[in-house]
Amino acid sequence: MRTWRSFSVELIAIIIMTSFGLWVFVLVADPYDTGRFSLFSTRPLSAISNRMAVASLGRNPQFNAVIIGNSHVAPLSPQRLSESTGLEFVALTLPGASVAPELSVLKWFLTHRETPPKAIIIGIDDVWCRTTPRYIEEPPQPTWLISESPIAYAASAFRYDGLEQAFQRFWASSKTVARPPNPRGFWDLELDLTWNEEKVFGELAKPWISTINLSGQYPSLKMLGEALKSASEHTAVALVLLPVWADTLSKGGQELISEELCKRAMRDFIKSRRGGILIDGRSTNVMTTDPRNFFDRTHYREPIAREIETELARQLKRGS
Repeated sequence: MRTWRSFSVELIAIIIMTSFGLWVFVLVADPYDTGRFSLFSTRPLSAISNRMAVASLGRNPQFNAVIIGNSHVAPLSPQRLSESTGLEFVALTLPGASVAPELSVLKWFLTHRETPPKAIIIGIDDVWCRTTPRYIEEPPQPTWLISESPIAYAASAFRYDGLEQAFQRFWASSKTVARPPNPRGFWDLELDLTWNEEKVFGELAKPWISTINLSGQYPSLKMLGEALKSASEHTAVALVLLPVWADTLSKGGQELISEELCKRAMRDFIKSRRGGILIDGRSTNVMTTDPRNFFDRTHYREPIAREIETELARQLKRGS
């Protein structure tokens, strides 16, 4: 009995010490290039998955302009905007994220600028107009990567994919990467979502319930104001009300009033900032009534993205 008990104690001790050693290894290897606890050089972006690259991209000093949002802002190309404005754009997108995770990414970006950024673009979708600005079934977001607390980061860093990527610093990966992460963080929906007429028309025909908020209260804008306190007044801030399939827009009644109240709040917010820009893509026009420009009601395609980019570039250059 004593022998078995001693063996059990020793085994548990070995497991604990091994786990602790691996945890420390992950921290110092810094597999996601957060800049915390690292004893090694910068992590190559090609070894970091798209979704987990926000910490690495967000602290990269190369970039002086940023696009923040979820998959609804993804079609906006940081490369095309860089070429048209002369700025160095990066896209920091979190699929399925609502306002709080998006603003965590913004704070991370601002914290890691040695000089004030030239431009900040925020993608505004339906969730920003709610009294509770989050999705009911929001997927878990990797905000622990960019947490202000090193302890919170350390507590979450010891995970299978983190350990795997930590080892890949020293040994070649056995994984086959179909498409390496974009160096500017661009998530090209055209590569992931194939346009199929039958599927798209089915998506566009699905019922849609619009958000109704007649309170005049928008916690998202208060949160954004707090996040922008550390930004320079010379930094251009652009809010882009992201396009949706035209039939999704409110036709009248309380839905229309709610839509207009939210737009008015966005206009007032951007007027309060020097050089503020508001791009209203939530309208019925030749682009938003063409089903070829959408994958579903809220995910638009490249032709619409290019229209928005052209207007953004025009206004950014005018304000510079």
